Amino acid sequence: MRVSYKVKDSVIVVRNRPKTLSIGEEELNKDEAKKDQADAFLGVTDTFCVAPKGKIFVWFPWNEGRDPIPEMFYACNKVINWWTHYQKIKNIQIFCDGGTHRSVTVFGAFLMTYFTKEEREKIVAERIILDKYDKKDKDWTRWAQPLDYIESYLEKFPQDRLLFKAMKQDQLGRLDGHSRGIYDIVRERYADKELQK
Repeated sequence: MRVSYKVKDSVIVVRNRPKTLSIGEEELNKDEAKKDQADAFLGVTDTFCVAPKGKIFVWFPWNEGRDPIPEMFYACNKVINWWTHYQKIKNIQIFCDGGTHRSVTVFGAFLMTYFTKEEREKIVAERIILDKYDKKDKDWTRWAQPLDYIESYLEKFPQDRLLFKAMKQDQLGRLDGHSRGIYDIVRERYADKELQK
């Protein structure tokens, strides 16, 4: 699944793992290889993959079936914001293994952090689905919605809303005023309670 979003001067494709990162461009036909072209890649997969030559590449591991952690959202938000707002990279791909959950959620977190409700809804409403599917099976217009996905996590971990709010206020800073609170939340959620005694 590949979905294209227009964000400022960038086109962001949220998708599954590009084939060129798995088997090598020389093994693909020209049409398949063209689908995988971008200026920058952000991966949120279980396993690392080899970065394409001469391209900007960032990887943050997220194991499917586990809840995302605030540090991963923080890092991905910083990267995407840097690429779109400051570097103005034209073509960006955010990918996970299937392109239906993790990459979609990370993109939703980015929208939630840096855009107003109206702006993010407009970006999502104007998305372009790049892969054709049999519409009898599913309503593809409602499938893999980034805002729905991030909202489902925020219902489970409402404290992460504070992280997104803090990041919007300070796009490039270290969030020094909020870092202790974030540390306490992360420690409470993930640390071994026996080690804290």
